[in-house]
Amino acid sequence: MDDIYLATGKVLTDPTTAAPPAGGKFTGIKVEANNVVITFTGSGVQSASAVTGPWTDVAGASPLTVPVAGGPKFYRFRP
Repeated sequence: MDDIYLATGKVLTDPTTAAPPAGGKFTGIKVEANNVVITFTGSGVQSASAVTGPWTDVAGASPLTVPVAGGPKFYRFRP
């Protein structure tokens, strides 16, 4: 599970997209209350509201807790 797309009530993966940068890997994802908890290895992730960006660094290390409110978010490893 390398490419993960989060939307309210949905977790989708797309194995046909380009591989993430070397050095990181998503290791788990789960829903807890009104949050999604993402676990990963590597130096960190970036997020965007659209898959085309713009991408910004997300503060914090694994596990990362993200509220589900506020619309879809896309995550990738820091390049």
